[in-house]
Amino acid sequence: MGRGSSCAGTLAKGSGLITAAALALLLPWTLLARNVSLVFFSPQRVSQSLIEHWVDDPGMKQQAGRQFAEAFLRGLSEGPGGEGLALPDLPPEALDEIAAVLLPEGWLQEQVRQNVQAFYAWIDSEDPVPRLELDLAPLRNALMAGGAQRLMRVSLEVLPPCTPEQTRALFAAIAGGGQQELPVCQPPPELQPTFLEVGTRMIRDQAANLPDSLPLGKEMMVQGPLDQLMLARDALATAKLILRWLWLIPAFLMTWLLIVNIRSWRGLGLWWGVPLALGGGQGLVLGVLGAAASADLAAQWAASAALPPMAIGPFKGLMADLMEGVFGRLVLQSGLVLAVALGLLLLALIASLARRKSAPGRQAPPTQPAAAPGEPPPVGPPSFLEETPGGDEEGSASGERPPGMFG
Repeated sequence: MGRGSSCAGTLAKGSGLITAAALALLLPWTLLARNVSLVFFSPQRVSQSLIEHWVDDPGMKQQAGRQFAEAFLRGLSEGPGGEGLALPDLPPEALDEIAAVLLPEGWLQEQVRQNVQAFYAWIDSEDPVPRLELDLAPLRNALMAGGAQRLMRVSLEVLPPCTPEQTRALFAAIAGGGQQELPVCQPPPELQPTFLEVGTRMIRDQAANLPDSLPLGKEMMVQGPLDQLMLARDALATAKLILRWLWLIPAFLMTWLLIVNIRSWRGLGLWWGVPLALGGGQGLVLGVLGAAASADLAAQWAASAALPPMAIGPFKGLMADLMEGVFGRLVLQSGLVLAVALGLLLLALIASLARRKSAPGRQAPPTQPAAAPGEPPPVGPPSFLEETPGGDEEGSASGERPPGMFG
């Protein structure tokens, strides 16, 4: 019976050591995995970083606005009345003013938020493609509310002068009330007010026909097979689920220690406190080193990605921001784990001191009167203050100590 109990105690202690070591090793990495899921799969955090490092980046913002302006002017030259029009190189100020009319304040930021939210909603859905779209209603309303006239004034300043043939066509178009094609050129000064009026009306008529939104998700079906797109969606959903719930492994290990090895407050403090202190220390070191290396890692990823030169800087800033969020969370969490571990170790120390204080000490046996020569020594009652073997804080009847490295 005693040998069986000893073997059970040895097995429990061995499993406890393995469990505690696994807890100390896995805790920082499961916390890191959960932070990756909370940061990289957070629509709010990702959209905020995209806006900060892409949309609000001065270079990217200016480049995007000028591309919109150039696309608008190219549409004029390729549209009715603009065949063969060679537009000059526009000064940056003119392009920026055209972009300010075409892109209302805050429109790009709102499109990023909506489409990032739609993308992450697609990961958790059964839709074959994400429902990405551009909201054109603000653009239409801006043109209808005075933007068309501003756009014509800016365009008039940068258009080349009309040729004699275009001037005759311009007279005919104005006489017809704008029903004919309006040449895209700078008219003579006497015709400029009428040109602005007719052109403004035509742009407003075109803006009124703009749809409320422009779908973008269908383009993904053209770029790649639908089944591959759905596989990518399922892979992202699976990765998100696994990363978010890996922290249950340390929780299970702590529960196992509680059931198998912990038999006292002292055991609780030691069996939980030591691995939590080791895991928290590792997590703190990992978080500090990772946060310091975030910029270098982002630079390596940007160098390996096939990105245009103008996008490398914003991409580095975006990835560095997200990784700093991941490792910053890990530093905070590891600090909390260390605080809990220190509290548990303090609990173990208090329990140990209380155990020693309450344990009965050995006392000298009572003195007996000396026996007379030739007589047997007197036999007194046994001393109940003598320590019995196997005494323990649990006071078990068998006298065996509970299994455990610290118990």
